[in-house]
Amino acid sequence: MKQNNEENRSTKFRLYAKQVLKYISIMCILFTFITVNVWYFQGLKKDKVQLTFSQQWSKIKIQSCARKYATMYAVPTEIVLAVIQAESGYRIDAVSRAHAIGVMQIMPKTFKALMGSEIKSRGANPFNPEDNINAGVKYLAQLKKQHKRWTAVLSVYNSGTHDQRYAETRKYVQKVLELADYI
Repeated sequence: MKQNNEENRSTKFRLYAKQVLKYISIMCILFTFITVNVWYFQGLKKDKVQLTFSQQWSKIKIQSCARKYATMYAVPTEIVLAVIQAESGYRIDAVSRAHAIGVMQIMPKTFKALMGSEIKSRGANPFNPEDNINAGVKYLAQLKKQHKRWTAVLSVYNSGTHDQRYAETRKYVQKVLELADYI
């Protein structure tokens, strides 16, 4: 009898310990995720550097930069300018609810993936309009190689998937194609 009580307590303790460890693991993962995002965004917050960019960038300069990268990556300039208009309305300080940044509304993770070597070598910054446009046009070029049709490319650019079941994505694709005069 005494042995059964000890076994029961031992079993209950092991189950309790497993639950505690699972809870601690989940908390560690959440803490790591939050910490990494905070650290990443701290360096990208709108600050004096970002304000300096806004003082120097006009719509004409953004269009010139867009043409430069459109030519470099063989993406139609009309598409690039239409994406800029649809995404941010040429606002270089635009930040979406989903944390997309700048005139091309690049997600920080996408920016890092596209500009990783340039972030390390020269400090590329998604709030810098030139870096933002470079990354956005580079991303459009990569998507075009994968999906061929502009409707699919723009769907993925907007929502991360070429699935156009979402009304917002369909409206976005329609708007960009109309702005680019592709319809």
